[in-house]
Amino acid sequence: MTDFGKPLKIDPYLTLASRAFASPMAGIMNPVFCRTAADLGLVKNWITPFISISPGSVPSVKALTEKLAPFRNDHALIVQLLGHDAKTMASTAKRLAEMGIPGINLNFACPSPLVIKNGNGGAVLADKKLMAEITNCVAEAVSGKANLSLKIRCGAESPTELPEIVKVLKDAEIHFVIAHFRCVREMYDPVKKPLDRLKKLRDLIPGTVLIGNGNIQSRNDAETMMDETGCDGIAVGRAMLSNPFLLKMICAGSDAAATEEDRMLFLRSTLQAAHALNCDSKRWLQHSFIEFARMGFGINSPVFREIAADPVTFAGKLAPITEK
Repeated sequence: MTDFGKPLKIDPYLTLASRAFASPMAGIMNPVFCRTAADLGLVKNWITPFISISPGSVPSVKALTEKLAPFRNDHALIVQLLGHDAKTMASTAKRLAEMGIPGINLNFACPSPLVIKNGNGGAVLADKKLMAEITNCVAEAVSGKANLSLKIRCGAESPTELPEIVKVLKDAEIHFVIAHFRCVREMYDPVKKPLDRLKKLRDLIPGTVLIGNGNIQSRNDAETMMDETGCDGIAVGRAMLSNPFLLKMICAGSDAAATEEDRMLFLRSTLQAAHALNCDSKRWLQHSFIEFARMGFGINSPVFREIAADPVTFAGKLAPITEK
C-alpha cells in the first residue's frame, strides 16, 4: 500500500508535503475554499489555478501577491502559469522566484476551447518547437532559484507524440511532471487503456518525478494508478467537486465515505471562512454557500435540498466553530 501522506523531496527548492495533489481548479480554489481546505487539512500540496500571462505584460509584485493571497504558506506553493510568449513567461517566473515562490508550473495541458483558441495550454503542447522555447527560457530564468515543472497531457492529438514531448523535458532538464493520461483533443472523453499511456511516459523518463492525473475517484483508483504506471504520486481534479475529503482519505489510507458529521463540519467551516474574509453576504449565501453544500452533500441529499431552498435560514442555524 502506498503511503500517499509521505513527503517527497524534488530538489533543494521544493519538497512536496504529500504524494497526492489537488489539480488546479479555477473558480473552485477561491479564498473561502482555500481557507477551509487548509483549516481541515483537506489539501497539503497547493498548485494555483493558472495565472494567464499576456505577451509583453509581466504582472507586478502587487498583482501576483493578491492572486496568491488565498494560498497559505503552510506548505510549499507551486504557481501555475499559462501563456505562449516565452520571454514574458520567463520574466514572470523569475519575478515569482524572487518573491520566494519555490515552484513554478507551466500549463501545457488545458483543453478548454477558449484557451486553445488563444494559443495557450494544450495549443502549446501541439507546437513542440514553441513548447521547447518556453520551457528552456523559463528554466534559464529560474535556474538556481526555484523548481520548474510542467503540466502536460499525453499528446495533443495522439500518445505517439510522447517521445517528442519527452525530448523537450530532457533538453530542459525538467525533473518534475504532472501528466493527464488523455490527449488534448480527447478533452474528458473515455479512452482505452489510459494507464498504459502513463506507463509509457514513466518508462521514457525514469529519473523524473511523475504525478499521474485522470479519473481518480477513490483511494483504490489512486493505488491502481500507482501500481500500473509506476508514478510517484497522483493528482485529483473533478472528483473533489463531489467529495472535498477525497485527498485526505487517500493520504489516510481510507476508502470510507465521509460521515454526515464530516460534511457538516466542511459546510460550517466554509461559513466561518467566509465570515473571517468578510464575504458572507446574503448574495454569497444564495450562491457560493449552496455550491459548497452541493460539494459536501451532493444534490440528492435532503440537507442540500434544505439549503438550496433557504440558505440564509440554514446558515443561521449552524453553530459557530470554536477557535482552537
